Amino acid sequence: LLDKVFKTNSASLYSLSSTIVNARRTQPADPKLLKLALDAALRSDELFQGKQPVVANVLARAYFLNGQPAKAVEAQERAIKLAEGTDYGKNPGLAAALAEYKKAAQAP
Repeated sequence: LLDKVFKTNSASLYSLSSTIVNARRTQPADPKLLKLALDAALRSDELFQGKQPVVANVLARAYFLNGQPAKAVEAQERAIKLAEGTDYGKNPGLAAALAEYKKAAQAP
């Protein structure tokens, strides 16, 4: 799917990843689905040349849900920096997510 249908469609890759990582669930997501979300977010971020804060935010969440909190912190910090001075940058969820990722990255 990612290699053929959405390979160069950055917006669709972002939407796919965002839908997966931001879904409200009563059960944990399937690890294969979370891996798909991470791959889609990475490709979208690459296509956007790392310059879209919303994509970096979703990439951070995908890293976090895939058990990579240190990478989540890096991506979230980038999302916050890119969002500075924009309406998106006023979203308190950005800082809250960063705090969550930092806490998980420091856990033993």
